[in-house]
Amino acid sequence: MKIVQGIAAVDEDVVGSVLTVGTFDGIHRGHQAIIERTCERAKTLSVPCVMITFAPHPQALLTPATAPLLLTTTEERADLVREFGISAMAVLPFDEILAAMEPEAFVRDILVGTFSGREVVVGEDHRFGRGRRGDRHTLARLGRQFGFSVVAVPPVRWRGRPISSTRIRRAILAAKLREAARMLGRWYSFRGHVLRGESRGRTLDYPTANLEVKSPSVLLPPDGVYAVLARIDGGTFRGMMNIGTRPTFGSGSRTVEVHLLDFVGDIYDLTMEVQCLDRLRDEKAFDRKEDLRMQISRDELEVRRLFDRVDRQGCCHQLRG
Repeated sequence: MKIVQGIAAVDEDVVGSVLTVGTFDGIHRGHQAIIERTCERAKTLSVPCVMITFAPHPQALLTPATAPLLLTTTEERADLVREFGISAMAVLPFDEILAAMEPEAFVRDILVGTFSGREVVVGEDHRFGRGRRGDRHTLARLGRQFGFSVVAVPPVRWRGRPISSTRIRRAILAAKLREAARMLGRWYSFRGHVLRGESRGRTLDYPTANLEVKSPSVLLPPDGVYAVLARIDGGTFRGMMNIGTRPTFGSGSRTVEVHLLDFVGDIYDLTMEVQCLDRLRDEKAFDRKEDLRMQISRDELEVRRLFDRVDRQGCCHQLRG
């Protein structure tokens, strides 16, 4: 899959294609339905399949005080859509010029003038252009004018309501990770760089990887202790994670620490992807370090039992119900 950074990088490999357009934060099941339909139409027409997305998130420019934290970085979006057969992902900078474009100008200058789109696939609730003035009906009218067709994909529903990035963020902020996973079609995850810490975990017999999350705009679950899967250096490992301020040690700053079960090795300076499966408990302060060590031991036992249940049920990746 080709990554196209900005309009100036668009070349003949991606023109005359079937397009889909959106922020696509999270690449959740609703997004996946749109992307799959886009690729199906491109295959039928024997043309490239191109996903147009934006960075930063439009609300980061338009309403920065209330802009949402992200479910996926641009890099993570690219990694997630590769498996669908997308020919190229075009990342357009969402700046003042793009924000001010009327729907007609966006279609004329971007979809037609830059990409020469043969067909455009969007969700039924798609909005675009200045002030979100354009919708799928606007797009269909402009398609008739400029000579491209439009396909509107209905929303994917879960528990009777359309899946959306907003619903997923709310579930994660409430530590309802299984609900988020069922809407995403996978466990919610984030990435971080493994740094050298203060080695306090080793003194408790539980060495941890201290993570510097790759983007400060990425959404993290609430403070607490979690069962996780960690992907690093080509391997996947079971573990437990603490997010919080380490109150027993009076740290104050928020940190992310992951202990990998049954793992021995050097992973400093590598990138770790943490998949969040379940929340075990709140973070809490202990009077004695030994009390903390005993609690971590109980946490480990609970995490191992959780993974035993996952193994028996074979449900680790069956998250669409």
